[in-house]
Amino acid sequence: AATELVNSLQRELGDATRLPSALVFEHRTVSQISNLVTPSLLSAVDVVRGNKDMADTPLYPQEAVVLSGVPTNHLPIELVGILGIAVCMPGQTLAARHMWSHLEAGTCHVTASPPVRWKQACQQHNAPAACLSGSFLPQDLESTLIAPFGGFGAAEAKQADIHVQMLADLSFQAVQDGGWTRDAVKSEPICVFTGCGVGGFLLPTSPWALSRAVASCLRVSGPHQNFDAACSSAYLATHHALSAIASRSCTTALVGGVMLQLRPEASMMLYVTGVLSTSGQMQPLEVQGDGCVLGEACAAILLQPKADDKEHSYGSLLASSSARNSPLLPDSFADATAMQQAAQQALRLAGVAPSQLNVLHPHAMGNPASDVPEMTGLLEALKTRQSVHGLPLLGHKSLFGHSAQASGTLAVVSTVLALQYCKVPCPVMSRPIKLV
Repeated sequence: AATELVNSLQRELGDATRLPSALVFEHRTVSQISNLVTPSLLSAVDVVRGNKDMADTPLYPQEAVVLSGVPTNHLPIELVGILGIAVCMPGQTLAARHMWSHLEAGTCHVTASPPVRWKQACQQHNAPAACLSGSFLPQDLESTLIAPFGGFGAAEAKQADIHVQMLADLSFQAVQDGGWTRDAVKSEPICVFTGCGVGGFLLPTSPWALSRAVASCLRVSGPHQNFDAACSSAYLATHHALSAIASRSCTTALVGGVMLQLRPEASMMLYVTGVLSTSGQMQPLEVQGDGCVLGEACAAILLQPKADDKEHSYGSLLASSSARNSPLLPDSFADATAMQQAAQQALRLAGVAPSQLNVLHPHAMGNPASDVPEMTGLLEALKTRQSVHGLPLLGHKSLFGHSAQASGTLAVVSTVLALQYCKVPCPVMSRPIKLV
């Protein structure tokens, strides 16, 4: 098994570095392996950043989604419009326009002064100081809810963790933003796909019950499914929503994701494995990046097929694809081959050539062990693109932190906003990359 792991890592790293045959015996943790290979991979990061002319977990899939914010003709697939958007993020970011304002201004919400609820939880578990940094919603999470208990009845709310209440509340806001009322949506065959893990819940909850609880709160009758696959969760929820629409399992789909910091066990595990930043700074694709900083958030989008590209929506989802990571890679290592396959398949399904892309939103979580393979795979998938000006990069994590299970939904929202405003916010990972 040790030899297979070394060989698999060597194939992913290529000629950038040579791994010792006794790798797993001399470097026993993911953090130690990451520290070993990172210096040799900095040149790859430089390629991603455009500084030179040349140069997320093994069992979880890599995903790629192709969006369009402008009219697209002669598409071989059905257009799926984003009819409704709802977000709840730090800095009183309670609407898509608020999120765009923060992105455009470059307002960073990452802090080392967390709300009392998180500070006390960390103290009770003797969590390291690095766990205190993050991007946080208010101390009183219930104050962010528009509907009391998120739309649940008082009796139901006693059994619904605040994660579920917030997800239900944002889901209805997205439905409402799409033009539906609470009464009109009842009994409608709307699919509900959620991205959420239960490890941080205060109330015991089964993962399979999350999407069902949201569907029950909204009183919709379509299929439902939750995805608990770390930071791939909401990406997979979006992918399966598009698949459900394409297969006519439903005509309308609701996708949502949520991540709150209520229990520090997960942060402590990320710290031990070297995934969490020790500096408390979120620096995706930066040479000095030393890991991710977590950020609380909840977001939901409403998807529905469009009769034509003139029908009103925030934008269109053209295609998505997923490819499973190699199980031989350590937990925090991305799979460059899987990323390449997912990106190429998504572009093919969308009927979009790499040269037609206007912006790229990578996952980029600030950990070189994840960022470098991801960008290596994307660069390989886009190698036929030739552009003097490069391809602008978009991201929200340097300002809002890494919202893990909810990050996929936020990536879709921030990307469609950039397309809608025809602008890539300069402070947010907007350096051009040069494809060779």
